[in-house]
Amino acid sequence: MSLNLASAAHALRGDFDEARRLGEERLAVAREVLGREPTGAYEAWWRLETLAEDHAAAEGWAARGYDQLMSYGDVAHASTQAVNRAVSSYLLGRFDDARRYADACREMSASDDAINQYSWRSVEAKLLAREGRTEDAIRLIREAIGLAETTDEFLGRWQLCWDRADVALAAGDPPEARAALQQAVGLAERKGAVVLVDRARRRLAGL
Repeated sequence: MSLNLASAAHALRGDFDEARRLGEERLAVAREVLGREPTGAYEAWWRLETLAEDHAAAEGWAARGYDQLMSYGDVAHASTQAVNRAVSSYLLGRFDDARRYADACREMSASDDAINQYSWRSVEAKLLAREGRTEDAIRLIREAIGLAETTDEFLGRWQLCWDRADVALAAGDPPEARAALQQAVGLAERKGAVVLVDRARRRLAGL
């Protein structure tokens, strides 16, 4: 198992200290071999810190990746870091930044990049729901769900279930929110993501 996979496995079980230790080992090796941090490290660390709910750290990694990729002119990959920044900014309560980076992702992403396409829609749907534009929010989250069904990307689909619950609650539809969170539990159970199973179940219990 590579250090990256080992780190991810620990993160999914909620052992974030060990996940970070293994991630740091991998970074040290990459720096020695490449003389720099590999661009893929930013995505991996954003995922780890998002799982750990350290959204400030996650946003920091996404920002570094975004800036580096934009400096290379790599718009295609920078678009993913843009939406990662949008997700983290929303979770930090920085809603203007969330919209700015969701818009950046929308503008830069290829039309057939399903993960980016559903991710920016999910962030924007939550922003619309906060603004009381529930019909627009529901329309957009449904578009996101349709796009997500064409992929097998785990963390993004789990987050989309969580966001679907946010939009449903804003629209006054607790049964839809419960259905979304039950789907989140199922996704996490199939992946063995203990930390996300527990997180979704706790939220379900509060509805």
